[in-house]
Amino acid sequence: MLKQVIITLAITLPALGLCSELPDNYPAGVMHQGTIDGLNWSQRGVVIDDTPFVYTRATRTLKPSGGYASFSDLEIGLRVGCNFSIDDQRRFLLSEVWILPNGVNFPE
Repeated sequence: MLKQVIITLAITLPALGLCSELPDNYPAGVMHQGTIDGLNWSQRGVVIDDTPFVYTRATRTLKPSGGYASFSDLEIGLRVGCNFSIDDQRRFLLSEVWILPNGVNFPE
């Protein structure tokens, strides 16, 4: 029985992102994380888990390798974490976006 529990945990924990570590240059936590559901190229819109955000000229995006990315590097299905501000029009403006490695999540 114990052997089955250990095997189950060994298989499921990496899939949940609980065994993998965030890259060294990533923060311990973010305001929001999820999967990119949509991209609007003309308005530089990014939808992350059904929440619409605006990718501005000031948005800083980091890859797990430590390099910088841009709006054109974002893809539907990509897991990301982000911080944002809210402007006077109640739009969520992305300040930072961190592209997550496979199987890794920020702590909730």
